Amino acid sequence: MSWALSWLYGTVREESQVELERALQTLRGSEGKLLSVLESTEDVVVALDREGRVITANLMAKALGQRVYGRTLERGGHLDWMASPGLQTLFQGALTGKRQRLEMSLPVQGRPLTLDVTFNPVWEGERVVGATLFSRDVTERKEAEARLAELHRGLVDVSRHAGMAEIATGVLHNVGNTLNSVNVSAHFVVERLRGSRSAGLDKAVELLRENASRLGAFLEEDPRGRQFPAYLAALSGQLAQERESVLEELRRLTESVDHIKSVVSMQQQHARFSGVLERVEVPTLLDDAMRLHAVSFERLGIQLRREYTASASAVMVDRHKLLQILVNLLSNARHALVESQRPDKQLTLRVEEAGARLRIAVADNGVGIAPEILQRLFSQGFTTKKDGHGFGLHISALSAEELGGSLQCESEGAGQGATFTLELPLA
Repeated sequence: MSWALSWLYGTVREESQVELERALQTLRGSEGKLLSVLESTEDVVVALDREGRVITANLMAKALGQRVYGRTLERGGHLDWMASPGLQTLFQGALTGKRQRLEMSLPVQGRPLTLDVTFNPVWEGERVVGATLFSRDVTERKEAEARLAELHRGLVDVSRHAGMAEIATGVLHNVGNTLNSVNVSAHFVVERLRGSRSAGLDKAVELLRENASRLGAFLEEDPRGRQFPAYLAALSGQLAQERESVLEELRRLTESVDHIKSVVSMQQQHARFSGVLERVEVPTLLDDAMRLHAVSFERLGIQLRREYTASASAVMVDRHKLLQILVNLLSNARHALVESQRPDKQLTLRVEEAGARLRIAVADNGVGIAPEILQRLFSQGFTTKKDGHGFGLHISALSAEELGGSLQCESEGAGQGATFTLELPLA
């Protein structure tokens, strides 16, 4: 019996020893794999006890210690950069069971080394027995971010200068359109003054001066004198007509100058802050824009049709920005009608409601637009005019978007006229 028990004890002991060896081999294999993973990573990995002493450190951690402090991290030693108040705070926070993270910079050979440091608590049951430190070199990333930020600042400056150039171009284009009307009005006034009947009044005064000694006989007996009252009456009527004509042209000239002042003032305000929104009666503003071209339209024989729907009324917009768009559209229509050489030049202005939008249409029966050109019409720099610069429609489309609307063009092709449609949200 004792022999049997002895044999059984020996057998169990041998089997336990075998199982223990197997368990140790498995543990060593797992440890080897874990160490292999830690050594293969490019991150710094350090295990610390509650006192901040090194339990283990991978090769990257040792290399970092050698690089920064000129010595390798040893088991049981303290990390020199743990003396940093920020790292000490993170380490103490990890010992309370909370994950901690910080970016820190270390001077290495005159060049800053930026590290992304993370502390994770190590638990044993419900007690924190230490922390693991993971750190990654993010110096290149931070330098790339700095270069990207600098590039972004440069792009912002370029964009700002481009915007300033676009505003300046808008000023030149819109002022140029209005100056055409100013030039036409000025020439008209000059021509009327050159052809004025006032020269006849000078002759009449000279004739009276010559016959001053016999004025009664001159008016009653001289054939020229008998015609004098009728002549003065006719001359007075002609001079009155000339006066009214010149005053009307000067009024239009003043309106054009006021528009130039408004454009310049609006652009100056736009450089600082957005334009002021106000309630604008579109038919009235469209008539104002039309008056800027009225003289040239009349002389070119362009027939104007107004189709204003009674219900179509007001929008909340920047008045001068909308006026710029309308002036540009009317100017383009005038060019299209002049180039067509057709005798029945016709321009139609329509204002109507379309749901929650107000639709403003400027339609002409001029030269029309080919389909391939229609697709590029609002592109910056594109123009079909010999002396054009391709900014008018582009800026008008941008302004329409800024007003919360849109600008579109339709044409059935060359020689078929064109219709520009501006849609704006109703007030």
